[in-house]
Amino acid sequence: RIDLTVMSSLNSVQIPNALGTIFGLIQLILYFYYYRLTPKKGKNVELPTVLTKNAVTSGNVSVTIEK
Repeated sequence: RIDLTVMSSLNSVQIPNALGTIFGLIQLILYFYYYRLTPKKGKNVELPTVLTKNAVTSGNVSVTIEK
């Protein structure tokens, strides 16, 4: 015969563990799904660039730090 307090303590551990397992499996499925869709280095895919108002398009950039 199992006491009611033992059963409730088992449920308080088992439910979060089960939810963690389910969410972990979902995360792994999504990771491998999107990993397959990302461009690989060997395919010569050019990634998009983001330009801002002050973007330098050519030339060298130098930074001087004064104390």
